[in-house]
Amino acid sequence: MFLVGKNGNVIELDYTAWGWIHLIVGIAVILAGLSLFRGSMYGRVVGVIFAVLSAVVNLAFIAAYPAWSILIIALDVLVIYALVVHG
Repeated sequence: MFLVGKNGNVIELDYTAWGWIHLIVGIAVILAGLSLFRGSMYGRVVGVIFAVLSAVVNLAFIAAYPAWSILIIALDVLVIYALVVHG
């Protein structure tokens, strides 16, 4: 069940702030990916953290989008496995 605010959105956040959040997270993911190419531990740790956060967020939205959420959670588990086991 979701609590919808006055403006009809689940999250009370304007689109500019939402865009900045996505831009900053996207840049952090790109930097982690580039450090993965170099084989650094920083990239592995940040990649696992972002994959866990993605799985938790998709778990929260599983009632709204069950097929998409399960698919993304499965992909997150594969990413975590690849980063932790294979490095």
